[in-house]
Amino acid sequence: MLEPWQSHLILEGMVFRLVPHRLKPVNWTDNPVNLERSFQLFKDTFQFSSLQHSLREEDLSFHQHWLLIHPQVVRELIRANRVDEAISLADMLNSSFTETMAPRGSLWIPLVEQYAQCGRLKSARTLAKQITDNFSGGKLNDYEMGRKTSALKRLNELALQYRFSIR
Repeated sequence: MLEPWQSHLILEGMVFRLVPHRLKPVNWTDNPVNLERSFQLFKDTFQFSSLQHSLREEDLSFHQHWLLIHPQVVRELIRANRVDEAISLADMLNSSFTETMAPRGSLWIPLVEQYAQCGRLKSARTLAKQITDNFSGGKLNDYEMGRKTSALKRLNELALQYRFSIR
């Protein structure tokens, strides 16, 4: 639906702003990001408390969008060498979107890498181990389990690259 305007969309928090000028070519997981506005929105406006129960079917799409967008902002903060802010947003996502809400699978791998890039190897290791345990324990849905081989391969590559263990 948004594809005709893709080169005119900039991410601001969890929403896209349509701009009149053409932006760099992108794909849906690497959008241009308004860092100032996105950081402010995630810190002050998009405050979602952790749920202590599983997500309801009607909540899944919202939370999945949150999970897909949040690491894009963290990635752009890292690219801008704003590591403290990147860690702050990564920690916010990690503590707000709990394992109780939905088991962590392949969608969390970018956050593992981002923690490692920021030098937070303990956080990277803990999250990678949790994802690995969810795959080996069969806790994930069929779609996620279908991505098991590629996800575990990527986690092992990250563990080797950043020298942490997921065992």
